[in-house]
This record gives sequence, structure tokens and C-alpha cells, in this order.
Amino acid sequence: MHLSKGDYTPADDKMLWTLLGKTRINEQHTPSAADCDAFGGHFLARREYREAIAYYEKAWEPEKTAPSLKREAPWICLAVDLGTAYGNAGELKKVKELCEYALGKEPAYPMLHYNLACTCAELGDKKQALLALQKAFGFRANLLPGTHLPDPKKDPSFAKYMKDPKFVEGLEKMTK
Repeated sequence: MHLSKGDYTPADDKMLWTLLGKTRINEQHTPSAADCDAFGGHFLARREYREAIAYYEKAWEPEKTAPSLKREAPWICLAVDLGTAYGNAGELKKVKELCEYALGKEPAYPMLHYNLACTCAELGDKKQALLALQKAFGFRANLLPGTHLPDPKKDPSFAKYMKDPKFVEGLEKMTK
């Protein structure tokens, strides 16, 4: 917990201590999907992928049956971030399952296609990776404000294909 007060003076001490004295921890509190998503984001930013997954899964599972997050930014970001955490933790089958499920709901969201492309590349399916990248770049106008598609030429998932002229040519065409 963090407590702060703008323009603090020592005269504020009594009020702050009174407030702290009334503060309680609610042991029965169940974090919402949005809470779990935020905790997952904290751990993802720190590259603590297992911890991120634990929280993202707590947010994701209820979203399948009783959605509480808005379809736009929170839901899509949760799907993308959970996929990113799975991928970085080496759980490629889970990334693929997640992307396929999420694309069933949001077929035109580019980062879902991009995550699927990374997964296909990591699994050695160059053809499917390129197809997913084409869809990602084809739908790039649908990116949420403030987001962008990564450069696949710099993405380690595609490194093993960077010497393949057909793959590089395909990237050149779609990233213009």
C-alpha cells in the first residue's frame, strides 16, 4: 500500500495516522479479472513469465464463460499478453491454442496473428508463420492506439528464417 499527500506538512500527520489506523486488509477479497490482468502486467514487464502466467490465467479463464472485460483494449491486451508470457516461457502449444481461440473472437486483430506467427516459426512451420505474418500486417490498421507490430526481422522467433530468400522477400512485401 502506498499513501501520499500533496503539499504535505507536519500538521497533516494526525489526519494521515488516523486514516492508516482505519485501514484494514480484506482477506476475503477476490481479485477481479482486471486486477489479475494488472498483476500479470507487472510480472510481464519484469520478465517474470511464470508469475505473469499465473495471474493472466486467473483473468483469462473466467473471460471464456462470463466475460467482464471490454472486448476492445482490456480483453485483446489480456489475450496478447498471456500469449507473450506463454511464448517466453516456452509454452508454445498454449500460445497456439490461445491465439486460435482469441482469433475466433477477434479475427482481425493483428497482434494475435503476430503471436501465432511467432509460435509457428518456433515450431518450425515456416509456411504458416509467413501466412500469419501476412494477416498481421494486412490487419495492422486495426492495432489499438499506441501499439505497433514488432519488426519480424529483429524478432528472435524468425531468426532461423532470415537467410531464406523467399521468407525475407515475403517480409519485404508485407512490411512496406
